[in-house]
Amino acid sequence: MATPGAKMTPLIMRVLAASVSVSYRAGSIIRDIMKTGDLGIVEKGKNDLQTEADRAAQRCIVASLHKQFPKVAIFGEEVSCERKHYYFFFFLNLIVPH
Repeated sequence: MATPGAKMTPLIMRVLAASVSVSYRAGSIIRDIMKTGDLGIVEKGKNDLQTEADRAAQRCIVASLHKQFPKVAIFGEEVSCERKHYYFFFFLNLIVPH
């Protein structure tokens, strides 16, 4: 359900607020997985590794943003997707500091 005044708030501001909010949840997912010590590492390609933390965080972000912005395309680094012409889209690139 849309919040009061949501239509009056510019889309970019709603996207920014939603992105910040979900980034905290994704960060928590990443920290929880890293604490287990079992990162579930797979090799996507030559010298291109991916962890369960990457996949889980992206699933969280995509699901949350898609729920709030169903007409906006969301592309993520961890899953390949068909590229089309979109008016507005997200591209996720998770960066976890070491």
